[in-house]
This record gives sequence, structure tokens and C-alpha cells, in this order.
Amino acid sequence: MASKIGIINSALSQLGEAPINDVTDNSRAGRLAERTYDDLRQGLLRDHPWNFAMTRLSIAASSTAPVWEFERAFPLPSDCLRVVEVYNPSLLKYRIENTSAGTVIVTDLSSPLKIKYTADLEDANRMDPKFREALAARLAMDWAEEITGTAAKVAQIAQIYDLLVKAAKGIDGQEDSPEIVTSNDWIDARR
Repeated sequence: MASKIGIINSALSQLGEAPINDVTDNSRAGRLAERTYDDLRQGLLRDHPWNFAMTRLSIAASSTAPVWEFERAFPLPSDCLRVVEVYNPSLLKYRIENTSAGTVIVTDLSSPLKIKYTADLEDANRMDPKFREALAARLAMDWAEEITGTAAKVAQIAQIYDLLVKAAKGIDGQEDSPEIVTSNDWIDARR
């Protein structure tokens, strides 16, 4: 059974460091994990539209409309790390903006707005095994110099990370149908 601590200990193992029992361990490794794990996990999730982290949702418009340019604002779910697609058959423009009320999609599209987004997936059991390997390497790369005291280890782990993340993205890309590119004025003009 996969776990957050398992991913962390995999990273520590790559650095020759002893495993920890919990991120609240009062050790250098525990403090590093507690301080950086979530940011690095979220960053890797955001870097690619991972199929295992995709969520589809219809969201209602906010009662507060944008001040100008767009008619509606749609609040993003709290677990949204990256909007991958806005269902937009009429090809109206939209934009993601930060407001005092949170992050929203502003647009003239009708409510409810259908979106596909990368969720802030914390449960390691729901992560693809190749993603977990890449995440462990990403953690090790970030922690390498502080734990080992050598920049050479950072470069070594960076090479491993690059290979693992490419493999994870390659497998992920095989788990859906290819996008069909249709002809449009832009493509036709380039011929």
C-alpha cells in the first residue's frame, strides 16, 4: 500500500539517509519533508495533465460578476491545481484570475461551466506508480545538497528524475486517445 511516508522514505533511500516514521519526526529529514513535500508534490502534479489526477466538474457562476470585460466569474474548486480544459463549444474567450474572493474563471460562457482540472491529489494510493517514483526522485533532488552536502549528488539525482518523469509522462500519454487536429484557417495558412 502506497503512502506519503513511503514516497518520502524512497527519496531518503536514494540519498543514503535512514528512513523516518513520520514527517513530524524531529530530524533533519523529517523537517525537510514537512517543509517541502506538499509544494514539490503539487508542482509535479501541475507540470503535466496527469490522467490519474484529472477531475471533471460543472461549476455555477458566482453571484459577483467581474467589474468589466466579462459577464460571469466561476470560482475554481479549492483542490484545483491547474485548469486543463474549459468546455467551450462557442469558442468564447476566458481567463483565470485571482480575486479577493479567490481564483476564478472569468468569461461570457453560460452557467454551469464545465471544466476539467488537475486535482490536488494527496492520497498516494490514487497516484500512478510511475508518478510516485518520479516524485520520490524530485524530493531527493531537492534535498540532496542539504542531506549529502555535495552538489554532485544533485546532478546525479537530476538525471534520474528526468528519466523517471519522462517515463511517467510517456505512460500517462498512452492512457487516452490521441487528439485529432482538425483543419482551420491557421493550419491551412501554413501549408
